[in-house]
Amino acid sequence: MIKIAYTTTKQVLDLIGLSNNINHENVGTGNGTALSFDLDHENVITGSYTLYYGVSGSNSFTDLTETTHYTLDKNKGKILLTSAGASVLSTKVLYAKYVWCGPFTDDEVSAQITFVDTEVDLMTDRKWDTATSFTEELDYQEIIDDRDYAIYETTEDRATEKPGRDFIIVKFKPLASVTKVEFFDKNGDEITDAELSSSNYPDEWQWWDYGKILFKNYGPATGYKQIKVTGTYGQATTPNQITELSGWLTGLRLYMNLSGGSYNDVTSYSLGGTSISVGEPYINIREFMTQANRRIEQLRVWIGDRIIIMGV
Repeated sequence: MIKIAYTTTKQVLDLIGLSNNINHENVGTGNGTALSFDLDHENVITGSYTLYYGVSGSNSFTDLTETTHYTLDKNKGKILLTSAGASVLSTKVLYAKYVWCGPFTDDEVSAQITFVDTEVDLMTDRKWDTATSFTEELDYQEIIDDRDYAIYETTEDRATEKPGRDFIIVKFKPLASVTKVEFFDKNGDEITDAELSSSNYPDEWQWWDYGKILFKNYGPATGYKQIKVTGTYGQATTPNQITELSGWLTGLRLYMNLSGGSYNDVTSYSLGGTSISVGEPYINIREFMTQANRRIEQLRVWIGDRIIIMGV
């Protein structure tokens, strides 16, 4: 399943002040056959643009449909009409509404979002988008003995052997569903009569979204060494706080890129003996990064950082 980004390129650039809005740009006038038109700016941002047309001097407009009527090279600001697009435009005026970013392309911002979203998952120990399938195998004997190494030998007579702990904690959070829990002996063979599934839920077992799976007054007929959990983890919608956190973290990465070399840029001067101003971009970027980090810390307090559950 494709991972959904926690924020969009436009949301990031709006948040950190690097978006530039263009409304009602006169791109050019059609002639029924012309296919190529150029926007005034490059680095157009995904989801921010609309192309539309109308009669010169009129306030009545009709939107063009991307792919059907045109394609747009966002990084270059180049429009290519299809034959259908040229036909509907005819001799009318082509207009555009869009957002562009001076220092970064949409692809460059998107690449940073992808990196940051993985970082957010690790930071919070949760997945904040559409549920995804998982399978996790746990060494149960290792868990109940609180050891950091596997135990491979168990008793020959396992008829009365019971687990020392009645729950496990999986690493995939938040749990959206648990399809089944399977048990295996020391040889790796499944104990088929011990499987937990929807047929014996919640009488014999129960799970919670924070990763806990509880075994209720339950034990397989024979002892077991390994447990395999199959299910899904994630959630239907991404909370606003996660969208904002992803935006600020992405913004930090973008501004760190901009800060290189700006510490000694000359930003103003005069010939009348007035002193030259140096390093203004660096100072502004440093202040942005300070404020962004403060907001990130606030969000992390509200959301909660990664924790390790030892027992519940």
